[in-house]
Amino acid sequence: MNTREILSSGRQQLVQTATIFTGRMFAAILGFIVSLLVARLLGPVDFGLFSLFLTLLIVGANVLGEGFTPAIVHFYNRYAPQSISRANAVLSSALAWRLLLSVPVGIAGWAAGNWIAEAGFSEPAYGLPIGMGFMGACGAALWGITLAGLQATESFSLYAVVTPLINVLRLVSVALLIGIGQFTLSAVLG
Repeated sequence: MNTREILSSGRQQLVQTATIFTGRMFAAILGFIVSLLVARLLGPVDFGLFSLFLTLLIVGANVLGEGFTPAIVHFYNRYAPQSISRANAVLSSALAWRLLLSVPVGIAGWAAGNWIAEAGFSEPAYGLPIGMGFMGACGAALWGITLAGLQATESFSLYAVVTPLINVLRLVSVALLIGIGQFTLSAVLG
């Protein structure tokens, strides 16, 4: 590689990195705004239940496959130069595994939410956040596989647009619930 090619390659990597960084920062800022709104509007008891939901969602999403993301990107990019069909098989296989792991856990957690709340905490109010936390973990795991696929295929601009989409939808949902006077814990979780 000559100096011009090295500089061009470095510039391209800088632009791609900046694109991903911008999308992730926008997502984080929107997430912060939504969490702040929810905290102020729900009050301490309902926000505590909402926090239980978020904690289960985050832990569940990590257990259900955050480790897949680096592997997907690695193996896709290993196989793509020789065989795009083999590289695409990596994405298909990862999606199949994510579905096989996350959907049963989400359904079982949803079904057992009230039982876990009663047996584990003697607190029936925890049932909805626990059940929704498991379902949210399932959704987050599937969302994560989508983002991993975009990274693997180097669709960085699309990745930057799609990453904050969840928080945009959350913000719109909160605004709509406030607008129609239905901002409650069950409406926020359900």
